[in-house]
Amino acid sequence: MFAEPQGALIRPEDLSDKADPKVLYFRSYLLIRAAVGFIGVVLPLLFIIGEAFIGAGVHVRGSISAYYHSPMRDVFVGGLVVISFLLAMYMAGQKSRADWTLSTVAGISLLFVVVFPTGRPNIKDGAPLCGSDPEPAGCSTVQQQFGETLVATVHFVAAGGFILSLATICFYWAWLEAKHRLSLTEQGGQEVHFRDLRSERSLVQVGCGTVIVLAVVWVGVGGLLDADI
Repeated sequence: MFAEPQGALIRPEDLSDKADPKVLYFRSYLLIRAAVGFIGVVLPLLFIIGEAFIGAGVHVRGSISAYYHSPMRDVFVGGLVVISFLLAMYMAGQKSRADWTLSTVAGISLLFVVVFPTGRPNIKDGAPLCGSDPEPAGCSTVQQQFGETLVATVHFVAAGGFILSLATICFYWAWLEAKHRLSLTEQGGQEVHFRDLRSERSLVQVGCGTVIVLAVVWVGVGGLLDADI
């Protein structure tokens, strides 16, 4: 039989039995995962719609991080902090799993993204940066204390750790799915083919991980091109 990773949460066959503590735990586990995904999808739209609703106009900014320096700062901070803590804690009962480690790294990295904001947008050449005296407009306390350049560097490193952790989780789950299917195929005494290891779920997971990696590459290449202009 397929051996789940040590400490893995095995899904009950019937999730409708609310008298079973395992069912309740798994339903809570799935609900938190769904909440993280829902918030992550809705937040970018909420930033745009919310900014227009309060009368600031429609501004599609260059990155999610840029909304820290916008009228939607409170929503940005609140939404990302919620996601951060959910990512760090929702697998706390399965600490022996690799995806718990990756999820925790993603959550902590995202918290750093919030605490250490990106640099202020549209700063003119030669304009004083945060950390200067007198304090420039729009600086956070952290930026003024440690300097805008250093804080922005921490922000981008943390953002990279967050994004790449999510990509790795996608590939890890796809690998677990393939391993599961391989075990079932071998148990049936069948010849193993690559197509036997694929499933719709694993293809979605690989696709999500690939899109995340390509997005990181796109941002990196874009940054290099901007630096050369």
